[in-house]
Amino acid sequence: MASQTKTRAPSVKEKWGLCCVCLPKSLGGIRFKEGSKWNKVLLAKFFWVISSKQYILWVKWVDVIYLKGQNFWDYKINSDVSWYWRKLVNLKAIITRDELEKAVKKNKLNLRNLYVQMLNKERVQFANVVWCNLALPKHRFILWQATMGHLLTRDNLVHCHLNLESVMCPICDMQQENHGHLFLNCQFAQQVRSIVAVWLGSDVWPVKFEEWSSWMIGRPKGLKQKMAATALAASIYLIWWNRNNCLFNFCFMTVDRIDHLIKFYMKARIVRLPMAKMKGKDLAFF
Repeated sequence: MASQTKTRAPSVKEKWGLCCVCLPKSLGGIRFKEGSKWNKVLLAKFFWVISSKQYILWVKWVDVIYLKGQNFWDYKINSDVSWYWRKLVNLKAIITRDELEKAVKKNKLNLRNLYVQMLNKERVQFANVVWCNLALPKHRFILWQATMGHLLTRDNLVHCHLNLESVMCPICDMQQENHGHLFLNCQFAQQVRSIVAVWLGSDVWPVKFEEWSSWMIGRPKGLKQKMAATALAASIYLIWWNRNNCLFNFCFMTVDRIDHLIKFYMKARIVRLPMAKMKGKDLAFF
């Protein structure tokens, strides 16, 4: 009988991208730290103080009792060492000498750089737009979820094997609800985009979900670009808020009302900017 290979079903953590949560913002996460990896990074401080032979009593004691003049990276564990020293030395299989040396700047160990090296992830180019400091924090978080496809839209709920009465968009009831339709292709979202484009100009975001990430790459370089990112974050947040009101409270906001709220949020953030630090092209924008 031919052997059948069983495919492992994706875990809840993998389905909803919870792995992304424990990543720096530049790598697509929200700057939480994964406990097990961060704990290993903290223990790597002992690697640094031992290999650099810092003037610490504990380092001298380790050198006399265990290393006995050997290089720490060439040291091999003996059978009569204590359990904590054995655990510490075994970490050399996870944290290499090259990784540790790359994390050293100005003769100081940068734990954040070492943690990023352990993650071994590529940087995301749209992080500057998603986490633009001009937008409200709650707008940034919803924009991050929408960009990563983590919001509880009906297509995601179906993937979790939940029985729904309908999978259609609760706003237009014309197509299946997903991130691309809800925020870009839905008639309501397109009306919001059109009315924002009247006063925002040509920097308004594209209409295709596939081009969304490309549009966001490297946008916030000036005030005008940051305003475009702020308008995007506010629009995504309000469209999602309106969607939940339609679904749970049977309430519906008009496009003009959402446009008014976007302007209100942006004005409240812009008036807090220090005018003295603005460049000439930014002042000319007003």
